[in-house]
Amino acid sequence: SYIHRPDGRPIRVYRQVDTRLMFEDLYSKLSEFAAWQRS
Repeated sequence: SYIHRPDGRPIRVYRQVDTRLMFEDLYSKLSEFAAWQRS
């Protein structure tokens, strides 16, 4: 459960998530990682 702590770090709360953008970013990073492993 969540306990509010005034001395804690601020957090970002999203109300919507652009899943297309999220997966495009994931696939791009996976592609870069695969290319790095091959070199």
